Amino acid sequence: MLSEDLINKLIQTKTKRETAQYDATPGISRANAVSTLKDVEDFIIKIEETLG
Repeated sequence: MLSEDLINKLIQTKTKRETAQYDATPGISRANAVSTLKDVEDFIIKIEETLG
């Protein structure tokens, strides 16, 4: 099962991506991008574990 923390991170990441993609000013730093990639890796691992 996905933890509430992981679900919240995914929601925040989606919001940040939408802001960076659709706003006129850049809104994502390198550190933020690296952190997001780590969260995505954690999500993929958890999904793989869940699916067996």
